[in-house]
Amino acid sequence: MSAKSLELKHTIKLIRKITFETDEIEQEIKAIVDSLQSPILSIPGISYCMRTMILAKISDFNHFDSPDKILAYPGLSPSTYQSGQLESSHS
Repeated sequence: MSAKSLELKHTIKLIRKITFETDEIEQEIKAIVDSLQSPILSIPGISYCMRTMILAKISDFNHFDSPDKILAYPGLSPSTYQSGQLESSHS
C-alpha cells in the first residue's frame, strides 16, 4: 500500500505542476492575442485558443480583399450553384 500511496502522491504533484504550467501558458497567449488588437476579438463565443489558431492560420487580414475571401480560405464561405433557370445556394 505504501508504494501505491507514494505513486499517487507523485501523480497528484505532477498533475498540479502541469496544470500550473498550462495556466501560465494560457495567460501568455491571452496577453499576446490582446496586444494584437485584431478584429477577431470582437466575435462572441470564440475562445482565446480558437482565436489564436485562426490568427496563426490567417496571419494578417489585410492579405484578403474582402470578408468573403477570408471565409473562403478555410472553406467556410457558402457556395452558389446554378443550372439553367434554377438558382440554388447551399454551403
